[in-house]
Amino acid sequence: MPGGASEDSAEIMASAEERLLEREEQYRRIFDATSDGLIVNDPDTGVVVEVNPAFCRMHGYAYEELIGMHPTQFIHAEDHGLFVEYFEAISQGRAFRARARDLRKDGAVFDVEVHGTTFLFRGRQHLLGVVRDVSAEVAATRLLEQRVAERTHELGSLLSLANRAATTLELEPLVAIVLPEVERVLASSWAAIYVRDGELLVRVGAEHDPSVTRQVELPANWHALAAGEVLVDDSEFEPLFPAGGPGTCAVVVPLAASGETIGVLCLRRADGEPFAQEQRTLTRGVADQLSVAISNARHYEATQEAAALEERHRIARDLHDSVSQSLFSLTLHARTAELALAKAGVDPEGPLGRPLQEVSRLTRGALAEMRALIFELRPGALAEEGLGAALAKHAAAVTAREGLDISVHAPEQRLALAVEQEEHLYRLAQEALHNVVKHAGAQHAWVELDSRPGSVVMTVRDDGAGFDPAEPRPGHLGLRTMEDRAAQVGGRLAVRSAPGAGTTVRIELPLATESLAGAVLCAQAARPSSSRLDGLADRYGLVRARAGRSHATQS
Repeated sequence: MPGGASEDSAEIMASAEERLLEREEQYRRIFDATSDGLIVNDPDTGVVVEVNPAFCRMHGYAYEELIGMHPTQFIHAEDHGLFVEYFEAISQGRAFRARARDLRKDGAVFDVEVHGTTFLFRGRQHLLGVVRDVSAEVAATRLLEQRVAERTHELGSLLSLANRAATTLELEPLVAIVLPEVERVLASSWAAIYVRDGELLVRVGAEHDPSVTRQVELPANWHALAAGEVLVDDSEFEPLFPAGGPGTCAVVVPLAASGETIGVLCLRRADGEPFAQEQRTLTRGVADQLSVAISNARHYEATQEAAALEERHRIARDLHDSVSQSLFSLTLHARTAELALAKAGVDPEGPLGRPLQEVSRLTRGALAEMRALIFELRPGALAEEGLGAALAKHAAAVTAREGLDISVHAPEQRLALAVEQEEHLYRLAQEALHNVVKHAGAQHAWVELDSRPGSVVMTVRDDGAGFDPAEPRPGHLGLRTMEDRAAQVGGRLAVRSAPGAGTTVRIELPLATESLAGAVLCAQAARPSSSRLDGLADRYGLVRARAGRSHATQS
């Protein structure tokens, strides 16, 4: 009987040992087959006591080389502190997760994601780390951030160009304004614009450049440009360039409007480097902006102000229905992404949060620029939205473009001003803020619209350098022009300034008659409601100008 019990115990122990060995073999197979790197560290010294083949391949070491090695030998020096945190967290029974940089045996740096926990190994607790190579993911994220930044820069450049192009409808001044901007945006050393006149191409703004002829016959391959191609190194266009012809470091871009090729934009780089594909793509966007501007200018010359204003209305509607809506949607998506990151607990100041905040800021600025541009192209919106909303939109655009912090304050009720008076006050505020940007060197500006008994007072002041109003300023006609504009609608303009004390421009206009006030209020009541869009904007923290409220814009 005792002998039988002893034999049974031996069989049980042998069976248990066999199952244990089988289980260890299964664990070993899983350990070796796992595609992620697995590393086991001694809980006292931190040295490596076991690794799987994936970890060896990941770091370029043989198994024997890694056993007994301290992790600081294959962790980037700047991330050694993370290993200390890892060691302390796991030793205290807490899970650990972080991203770091490891070193391969050949010194190459790669990104890894590390998960850590405790692990029973050889009869006692050890540290088990799961290491995943996330270099491709990190590289893709960086590439995405770079592309977002580049695209945002392109949008900003195009908006800046469009804004400058919208400052005049006369062709020669237009070219003088936009060509330097084109050269800056497209990194070119020389640029020229030719417009089609019958069977000729006539260069605009070439009075002071004798190196290039002012007009040439249409090239034989003009049909290629009419199809929308960007031509590079084409001898047919050699007469359009200075001595030496176009070469591989030049491009010829068609300017098209209303289905017609109205001219070409010629660009060349002095460093001999050809335009990259991305730059050539951007030239199309620039050419689109120039095409619209030149088309407007030519219509203005042909049909005078009425026809030009009609064209500007059309462009404003197109921009509102396409680019403006896209920018607004992009702003909403950026804000949604910020909220999603916050909900997921992602650090807003981290490598993903900060670029997203910058994208959100830039898209809001781009949206403000676009709305201001639409307003500039469509001055009839002044009568629809009121002076307060118009001033707020313009201030937001100047803030986005120039970085000047501008606060706008207006009464809640729309003032009983004639449309002509509102437009003149708006233009006066524009000119005053333009002077602040150009001359004052200010950090902040304030625009205040106030109703007094029988009159309306608008004040534009800044904290800039100031000047002596009594000092003669030959060649500067801005203040005289503003005085004349105020006088046209029965107003008075006063300027108060001193060196180092900033400048205050005050315009006072008489209020409109009671009948006109009633008409203004009726027009205000008849305006379509935009509460739904305003609600969306408020929900996502966007800035929208509203008529009949106090307006404030900040950088």
